Amino acid sequence: MSAVYITGDVHRLKGIRRVIDFCRNTRVKKEDALIICGDFGIGRDDAEMLYRYGGIWPGIILFIDGNHENFDFLDSLPAEEWKGGNIHKISDRIYHLMRGQVFEIEGKKIFTMGGNATQNKRIREDGIAWQPQEIIGAEDVEEGKRNLARCDGKVNIIVTHCAPVKILQAISSKEKSARFLVNEESEKITGLLEETEYDGWYVGHYHTDKRLGKTVLIFNDILKII
Repeated sequence: MSAVYITGDVHRLKGIRRVIDFCRNTRVKKEDALIICGDFGIGRDDAEMLYRYGGIWPGIILFIDGNHENFDFLDSLPAEEWKGGNIHKISDRIYHLMRGQVFEIEGKKIFTMGGNATQNKRIREDGIAWQPQEIIGAEDVEEGKRNLARCDGKVNIIVTHCAPVKILQAISSKEKSARFLVNEESEKITGLLEETEYDGWYVGHYHTDKRLGKTVLIFNDILKII
C-alpha cells in the first residue's frame, strides 16, 4: 500500500461520480487505498456495485459501517485479521473495517468505529428499514477500549461515522439542523475517545465538508491522509 485517501458516505452508487472524477484527475495506483466513512451500502448480491467500484478504483477500498448498511450481510461474514485489526472481506479488494479496531497502515495507527443512529426511523431515504445493528453496542465500546489500551491510547487517525459531542455542539449552535443534534451514539464516541491522543479525526454521516481543528466532517471531498 502506498497512499491512503478518505471520503464520506457514498450510499451505494450515488457517490460513485466523485470517485470517477477523482481518479480521472489524480494518479491513483493499485497500491493505494480509499477509506469510506460509512454508508457504503453493499449487499450479498451486489455484483454491479462490486464491478463498478472495482473498475474505477485501482487499489483497495476500505469502509466502516454507517447506519445505511446491509448489516445482515456483513454479520454473516467471518471476521478475518488484517494489519492488526478485524475485517469482513467483501472481495479481494473491498474490506469492511470492523468496530473498535486499530489497524497499522503505512506505519500509521488507524482506529475505526462505525455505527450511528438514524434520526427518524420512519423516514428512510433509501427505503431500508431501521436496523438495530446501527447502534454502537456495549461490546463495540469494550472492543475499542481493549484495542486502544494496546497502543496506550495513542493513534494517528480516527475514523468514525458519528461525531463527538463537542463537534456537534459547535456546529448545531450555528446550523439549525436536526442532523447535528447530539445523540446517544455521539455520547458513546465521546466517552470512548475523550482521552485518546490523535493527529486527525475523520467523520462521515453529516453530508458536509467541514474542518473544526483536528476533526474533519467529510462528504464529497476525497483527501489524502497518508
